[in-house]
Amino acid sequence: MKFPSLILGVLMAAATLAGALRSPLDGYTAVPMRQTGINNTDGTTVVVSGTVQEIRAEMDAMGSSVNWTMTSDSDEDIFCWVGGSGKVEGGPLQDGINYLKKHDRPCTADPGPRVCARISCSWNSAIWLCNDTPNGISHACADLATYVEDIREECHVGVGRELLIQGQQFDTENFNVLVGKDNC
Repeated sequence: MKFPSLILGVLMAAATLAGALRSPLDGYTAVPMRQTGINNTDGTTVVVSGTVQEIRAEMDAMGSSVNWTMTSDSDEDIFCWVGGSGKVEGGPLQDGINYLKKHDRPCTADPGPRVCARISCSWNSAIWLCNDTPNGISHACADLATYVEDIREECHVGVGRELLIQGQQFDTENFNVLVGKDNC
């Protein structure tokens, strides 16, 4: 595999994506999530960007030739009816939760403060990881899925047979997870 050209292509795609992302909150900047790993054959750094779905596709294409890294999680405060451009449907949100739980790598956000990486998005149901620290952050995607589940539990309204969800959960480590509508 030609990792330098792959990295360049992924970074160029990420730059294009970053221009197309809308911030889920006023005053925040939206950026694609980035995943960093080490090429097992030559020790170079490999970076892929996008939602967990896009990153997973890139990682699958690279196979086991890259070693990806990881970190942890913490506590919370939840606020309902904020973020994105409105409420999301429960079914597509569950798809995002499932993707995050299966993604055995970290979800990341660039240095902040007030920077949000859209870590999952399908059927206009978006999940963001927002960073309020001056350093980049990295947390297990599966752990962040539990924040989304907490938001769903606290911030939903029933409409017919479908729940509509929107909210934000803060962590004591100065990051937050946001659920809201976005174009995807």
